[in-house]
Amino acid sequence: MNKIKILGSGSSGNCYSLNVDNEILLLDLGFNYKKILEFVNYELDKVVGALVTHEHKDHSKAVEEIANNGIDVYATQGTFESLDIQNHRTNIIKANKPCLIGNFTILPFMVEHDAVEPVGFLVKHKSIGSLLYITDTYYVKYKFNKINHILVECNYSKQIIDETLKDKMFLRNRIVESHFELNNVIDFLKASDLSVLKTLTLIHLSSSNSDEKLFKSEVEKAIGHPVEIAKKDLEIYL
Repeated sequence: MNKIKILGSGSSGNCYSLNVDNEILLLDLGFNYKKILEFVNYELDKVVGALVTHEHKDHSKAVEEIANNGIDVYATQGTFESLDIQNHRTNIIKANKPCLIGNFTILPFMVEHDAVEPVGFLVKHKSIGSLLYITDTYYVKYKFNKINHILVECNYSKQIIDETLKDKMFLRNRIVESHFELNNVIDFLKASDLSVLKTLTLIHLSSSNSDEKLFKSEVEKAIGHPVEIAKKDLEIYL
């Protein structure tokens, strides 16, 4: 059955798999190679590629080992240069230029984060429609039409962070300038065409500046659609 699987979501590591028609597409590689190998049930022959959003280790930890073990990794030139990785399995992608990975069509797009050349991904496949993957950004300038599945960062709320980090303004400002806030996520979703939305999952919640129940209820109330919160080992059927 077609599904999204979650190995982990947050500052300790981010990795998701999109399992469709006997193919696996990995989204970010923020864990060690052995964990990712176990995550895909050792079926490397099914992995058609791995998309990496940016160079921060909670998203890119296993890039070199994954490439060394024969899996194509796709990221921007800025990401690979920041990681100082060159391999015949590393593939440079560019924003707004689609590419084909297995039977998945990928459209990268620029996001706003404190990384060199970070991107999000719009993934299309004939069996599931479209999936939007957005993480580690404080703003998305694009509007998306008729999206079927969404994985979107909802890292913190302003109300919570203003209290928890009131004595640590440098850290607070760094988070605010690089991650997606609850109300900004809601505004982004309301500006998008959700008329054919099937699944929506909030990812990369902060361990200290978020509230799962609040975020779930606020987003559901705003868009009128059920919401999942990303957790280790969660499977979302498509």
